[in-house]
Amino acid sequence: LFERIPAPAKEQTTVFEFLKDSGARETDVNRRAVLFTLCKIGEIIKEFGFEKADIIISSLPLANFSVELRNSILEVVNESLNENGSFIQFQYSLNAYKNLKKLFPVVKLNFTALNFPPAFVYTCSKR
Repeated sequence: LFERIPAPAKEQTTVFEFLKDSGARETDVNRRAVLFTLCKIGEIIKEFGFEKADIIISSLPLANFSVELRNSILEVVNESLNENGSFIQFQYSLNAYKNLKKLFPVVKLNFTALNFPPAFVYTCSKR
């Protein structure tokens, strides 16, 4: 993802990779990998000097989590986005749609057949 950002914009862009394993690595000054619990994403963003995120991209398997954990994650993501922010969620089922629609006024659903396995891509925003 970071590699696709045009060179002039990279200087003003910080990308956080949230990984579940301890193999996290820092690949350059603006890119940091953080070992984390997703429910603390708001705290992590603030620790790095940001108030809110412009975009959050996730491929967490929401269908595999308990309802309580799934709702908690989505609420924290929503609270961590600025008013014009977007949340992009990759999933292999349509199960997340209702949960996302409860929190985000705008939920667009796309399908990518080129992914293996094919996936649904939800793009959510507050406006």
